Amino acid sequence: MSVNSVNATFSDCFSFVKYKLFKTYCMPLYGAMLWDFSSEEVNYFYTQWRKSIRKIWNLPYNTHCNLLSLICEDIPIEVQLHKRFIKFMYSLINSTNVCAKQCVFLALNGSGSSSCNSINHIAWRYGTPKNKLFNYNKVEDVLNLICVSKNNNLTRDVYQQVGNIIDLCNLRDSNSSAFHRAELNEMITYLCTN
Repeated sequence: MSVNSVNATFSDCFSFVKYKLFKTYCMPLYGAMLWDFSSEEVNYFYTQWRKSIRKIWNLPYNTHCNLLSLICEDIPIEVQLHKRFIKFMYSLINSTNVCAKQCVFLALNGSGSSSCNSINHIAWRYGTPKNKLFNYNKVEDVLNLICVSKNNNLTRDVYQQVGNIIDLCNLRDSNSSAFHRAELNEMITYLCTN
């Protein structure tokens, strides 16, 4: 199922419902933990995800990227994928299979493979040396580090702005507001682009 199918089939639903359907039916991403997160293809995927979110929520095409995951009340897609990758690597590190452990060792100490590139990219992205990335006691420690790192630059004003956008989208989707749809869209556009 594609984002266009979700939008067409569930056009009368609230945007947050369409997002949940989109995430369930269009975003299973099986095998994403094997992607090379430093590649152009993955950046293209992120771009398409952002376009899809704008479509689902009926937001302007130039809505600030950093607002999209907050509007969806979800963690950013790149963080979701990085968390999947970290969990996958932890499962390999703690595996009883000698081959699996050797693969992780090569990925941590080698170069050129998609796993090695992903480890380097994630370590750089969150400002953590790659040799420390897997030295935490629990996988949750690394995952918390990733989530905190992503949200450090957000201010109270940004959260207020996002709350207003969500409220306006819900008013628009309900079709029972005293405001005209065009007025609501104008307010949403202002909040999403300034």
